[in-house]
Amino acid sequence: MRLNRGFTLAEVVISLGILLLIGALSWSTISGTLKLRSALESRDELSRQARVTLDRLRREIRLAFLTKNTTAVNTYQTVFIGEDSGDEDRLWFTSMSHKRKVYGARESDQAEITIWIENGPDELGNVLMHREMGRIDNEPDKDGAIQAMVPNVEKFNLRYLDPLRNEWLEEWNSMDTETPNRLPRAVELMLVVEREDPTDPGEMVRHDYITTVIIETAPRITRSATASDGSSGGGQLGAMQRMMR
Repeated sequence: MRLNRGFTLAEVVISLGILLLIGALSWSTISGTLKLRSALESRDELSRQARVTLDRLRREIRLAFLTKNTTAVNTYQTVFIGEDSGDEDRLWFTSMSHKRKVYGARESDQAEITIWIENGPDELGNVLMHREMGRIDNEPDKDGAIQAMVPNVEKFNLRYLDPLRNEWLEEWNSMDTETPNRLPRAVELMLVVEREDPTDPGEMVRHDYITTVIIETAPRITRSATASDGSSGGGQLGAMQRMMR
């Protein structure tokens, strides 16, 4: 007669041990994959926010303008004012980048724009803020649509290229006597964002973004008669010089 033989206690224990080992290895692999996915999603979201923000700022600054009617009575006053505040610069200017969102609204393509850094909640840190007013009223802090653009900003720094002196300045004021009713030829934007590393809590990851915007309505750079155009040599320097002219 044939007897049915079951597992011994030792075999059961060994089988459970093997299953636990396989489960631990599987969980380690899944956990690592989830952390990597979280890190990639966080990096992509940060890159997307910074890219969208810089694209918008480039368009608005590129279309900045100043009216020549500075002595007219009962008219709006256009400005381009960049304040140097260390790592938290501020920019206030008029632009022809406004898009009418309500049909029939009494608005044109002109707008008054303010960009600044504001201290947000702890998890957001310093936030890059944006204000757009569809009507120019020469009041940078009044009314308009305010939007938080990028959180956790470590640095927002701006520089302005003076087309007459051909040098970069840390500040610009179209109402000042040194730059009366004038626009810079170009604006350099530096945005630095710092966030906690999803894969290593407690460690911070820094992301730097920098771009240069040429203002279309600004005067061209004044060049000396002895200066070479840089076009024959090619390269980045020649391309930059040709773009600035």
